[in-house]
Amino acid sequence: IPKWSPDGQWIAFFGEVGSQRGTFLIRKDGGGLIQLGENSSIISQPHWSPDSQMIAFLYRPDDNVDLVVVDVQNRQLLNLTNSAGDERGVAWQP
Repeated sequence: IPKWSPDGQWIAFFGEVGSQRGTFLIRKDGGGLIQLGENSSIISQPHWSPDSQMIAFLYRPDDNVDLVVVDVQNRQLLNLTNSAGDERGVAWQP
């Protein structure tokens, strides 16, 4: 399910583009396709921060599920949980 950014400028989606699978951004005019996360390690739909600056999703790099965020500007991925347990959901708090 594509997700519009709160500021209405971007659409984030999880899927395949060509041979690449992952989380992508595209501008509302259809230009500027950006891949934020690669491969099948991303296991949830993207969730925008209220200010449209970050996207959160669930990520399975190994045997557990972590909560990660990506800064839209610099595309840096930050693992917020990196623990032995599995995270189950994504929600932003104001």
